[in-house]
Amino acid sequence: KSGEAISYSKEEGEIIANGEIIQVVVSKGSAVKIPNFIGLTKSGASSTAKKYSLYVTFVYGGYNSAAKDTVIRQSISANTTVDSGTTITLTLSNGPAQSFTLYYSSAQLGNSYQETVTSLTKYFNANYPGVIFKFTAKSSSSLRSGMIAPDNPTPTGTTVTQGKTYYIYVVK
Repeated sequence: KSGEAISYSKEEGEIIANGEIIQVVVSKGSAVKIPNFIGLTKSGASSTAKKYSLYVTFVYGGYNSAAKDTVIRQSISANTTVDSGTTITLTLSNGPAQSFTLYYSSAQLGNSYQETVTSLTKYFNANYPGVIFKFTAKSSSSLRSGMIAPDNPTPTGTTVTQGKTYYIYVVK
């Protein structure tokens, strides 16, 4: 059993000198073969890990055709022999990516580059979950700071998809 002492460098009843070091060998547990977690739900993977005396941590690994909270990768390959009590990281799907039509207006624009970036970031996070937006500062002699640049590659009306990155040009 994991954590139990299985041998000692001294025999029972032996006299030990003051300051003498005693070596103790502690069991890591019995060896187990890693099961295949791919395709299991998060709760199914937790139950399976418990059955095999394994620990799991979960991370999300993006959008794909697998249902949300389904295991799509495992950090240790199936059939690998490990000690019981080993921790394996399982990557879960975010589910199929959704697409949205992007809308933003002057109501989301600020009076400076930073105000607009802050405002749009908050608005985009609330309305377009899982879509990645990056902001690029542009200069303009005709537009004030905080306005959307005329050569912006992601204008309102653009279809955006979860897991993909889109650039917004804001006048600095």
